[in-house]
Amino acid sequence: MNNAQFCKGFHFTVYHFTSLRINDNTRTGEGVATHFIGRMRRGTGRLCGEEKNVELKAGDVFYIPKGCKYRSFWYPDAEGEVCFDSFGFDCFPQEQGAVYPTQVIRCSEDALEQLQLLANEPKIDCAGVGRLYLFLSLVLDDMEKNMQQENTVVEKAMACIRQDPEMSAAEIAHCCGVSESALYRVFRTTLHKTPVEAKHAVLAQRAVELLLGTDYSVENISAMLNFSSAAYFRRVLRSQTGKTPREIRKNALF
Repeated sequence: MNNAQFCKGFHFTVYHFTSLRINDNTRTGEGVATHFIGRMRRGTGRLCGEEKNVELKAGDVFYIPKGCKYRSFWYPDAEGEVCFDSFGFDCFPQEQGAVYPTQVIRCSEDALEQLQLLANEPKIDCAGVGRLYLFLSLVLDDMEKNMQQENTVVEKAMACIRQDPEMSAAEIAHCCGVSESALYRVFRTTLHKTPVEAKHAVLAQRAVELLLGTDYSVENISAMLNFSSAAYFRRVLRSQTGKTPREIRKNALF
């Protein structure tokens, strides 16, 4: 792994506002791209997610999970300022089968010391990343977590997709008893794909069966599988199988 690839997995910064700031990432398909540890320096904040709201005050250390969809509200203090540290990272050493929600973290003095050292020198290098993960090792056992059987969630979700590939991610999550953001996290950690990609894999398998077992046109098969267009159907099929409809039928003749 080169230095650029290593640095891409982390994002350390300090945010500073002098007026009310509202951010909304609920419209993104997969939520936030990385996990975040934050520390409020000045002002207050509110994180409004799918599962719960979290109130933040000066001095609080907080966690936002990768894939979370939420709105954030940042309120200036009496002197008109909001300031907080933000440490983003791709790989979270979570307990097997545990889902960690957005939360304020209870920190020991040792943990706060490591976070302060990182805030003093927020460089993405061995020392900075080491301090981040040392901090995580000191707080992980005390963090709020929801134990879930990830394989069970995936099995239920895949059964829903096979039964009705038209189900939305929100509908699948409801059937599995988890939030949509949790569903995306479980799929990424277990299958290394999104629910949409899993649906495409199921549809591609059905498409191959129809291509080999019938003489229906590509347009008819595309319509039968409820694709928006034959062109989109071809793109999805090629992404899943590496072949075009014609190549799939041609190869079956030999």
